[in-house]
Amino acid sequence: MKSPVAKRWLVTATSLSVVIAALAAFKVQEILGAIAFAQSFPEPAEKVEVYVVASGDYQAMQTVYAEVTAPQRLTLRNELGGVIVKLGFAAGDRVSEGQLLVQQDVREEQARLRALKARDVLAARTFERNSTLFREKRLSEQALDEARAELESVRAEIAQVTVQIDKKTLRAPFAAKAGMHRLEVGELLTPHTAITTLVGEGETRWIDFELPQAAMQLQVGDPVAVMAERELTAHIIARDAQLSESARSLCYRAELTAADHGLLPNAVVKVRVPASRPQVVALIPDTALRVDQLGSFVYLLEQGEDNVLRARRQQVEVASRRNNTVAIAAGVSEGDRIAGKGAFKLRDNMKVSVAEPAAEPHS
Repeated sequence: MKSPVAKRWLVTATSLSVVIAALAAFKVQEILGAIAFAQSFPEPAEKVEVYVVASGDYQAMQTVYAEVTAPQRLTLRNELGGVIVKLGFAAGDRVSEGQLLVQQDVREEQARLRALKARDVLAARTFERNSTLFREKRLSEQALDEARAELESVRAEIAQVTVQIDKKTLRAPFAAKAGMHRLEVGELLTPHTAITTLVGEGETRWIDFELPQAAMQLQVGDPVAVMAERELTAHIIARDAQLSESARSLCYRAELTAADHGLLPNAVVKVRVPASRPQVVALIPDTALRVDQLGSFVYLLEQGEDNVLRARRQQVEVASRRNNTVAIAAGVSEGDRIAGKGAFKLRDNMKVSVAEPAAEPHS
């Protein structure tokens, strides 16, 4: 026979089991009721705009820094030393081609030139007289040669002195705007002194930039975009014959002919150049693109087995974003239907209702 204590414990355990079973049954019924109540409502659906994926041409671009130079630009220097006797321009002046800029003292050269011209007259007469005597066979050929040599020597000295005078007379080689200077009349110039910088007056500018060895090589005639106050178009006119030894980069020169570009020589600008060959990509609006920790994706809109339009997450590879359009390199194809405006409200396999369609994106 069981002891009274054992009987009491058995009764207590049985009672507890009955209570727990009753509570569990009640909870299950409560959960089933809640599920049934939830299922009595229709499945929620989010309203989104639908875009049909279009295709278009795309070319990857890269931006590099470039230096602006003027096709006509030089630093004017004097070859010979001498005292300044005349200044023909002020700092910052516009000068015309052939305009006198600096005249050095040439009095000594001019004196020598007058003496040489006098000798030239005498030598010419002597040679003419000796030629007559030689034709009359009254003078030897050697004497005629000596007269000819004297005449040519004098004229060579005249040419030499004339060149020295020209070298001390500095003129503008082309129409230009002069830079700053601090020259004064009476100042002694040593040889090879920097007089001023002359920049041609034309609107044309050269845009010099470099691309790394691994970059796509550009060809003469290819367009590039110059990012100034407004975007300007320049065209490649030359490229270096070899890579630079220090950076292993290739130097290019583009010509910009736009008017009122406002670019000064030695300015640094950004240039956008092609980074790949043109290719066909899918184009979608930026409102359709979503990004999370797993990457970029869109929601494809497809008919489910229940004949209901549902959103399906689709990973994509973004080629570029420009303005309000995104170029997709992989993940979607032309003709696919995707969620546009309102896509941020969606999740995978969610029911979708369609809002009024929006215009398709354009590249």
